[in-house]
Order: sequence, then structure tokens, then C-alpha cells
Amino acid sequence: MCPSRPHRRSRQHSAHQVVRLHGEVTAHTADSTKKCLLDALADGPDVLVVDLGKVTYLSPGGCAPLFTALLAARATGTVLKIARAHDRAASTVCQVGLGELLDNSDFES
Repeated sequence: MCPSRPHRRSRQHSAHQVVRLHGEVTAHTADSTKKCLLDALADGPDVLVVDLGKVTYLSPGGCAPLFTALLAARATGTVLKIARAHDRAASTVCQVGLGELLDNSDFES
């Protein structure tokens, strides 16, 4: 099961696209998480927001799809933002170095 459910404002190109991840995001769910994020980027949004508000656990291995999505987003000019990360998930994002790659305005906890 995909640990995320892409939420799109429309089926056409939109300025913002939101992917809401939920549950445990680990190395075991990395492939499905990556697919969800890359599918959302394929729509060509100006901004992709990854909402971590309902993530109960984010492991370092679960951050790999976020790195992949960030690289893919930058290659197409899309801004990737991480939103609503609770303290533990925000700590993991920072520990793996992803927080350093995002502008402060692109990482909200």
C-alpha cells in the first residue's frame, strides 16, 4: 500500500500540488513513496508540497524518496517543500542532511 495519497487540485497543470504522506515511512515503503512523489512531479507543478502531518514514524531510509523527489523537482524547476513535520520527523529530516538542502522557507515543522 502506498504510504501517501496524492492530493491534486486539478488534473491539469497546477501551481501547487500536495502529497500527504501517512503512517510509517521507512525503507520498506520507500519504493511506493518514491512512485507517489514522482507521479505528482510528472504533472509539472510549480510547487510540490510533501505534507508529513500524518506520518507516525519517518526513518532515515524513508527519507531516500524525499531526496529523489528533491533532485527530480530541481531538474524540472519545481520547488519541493516539506510541511507539517512533527518534531521527530523534522529531526530525522535534519539528521540525514535533507534539511540543509531545503531553504528555510521550504521546510516547515
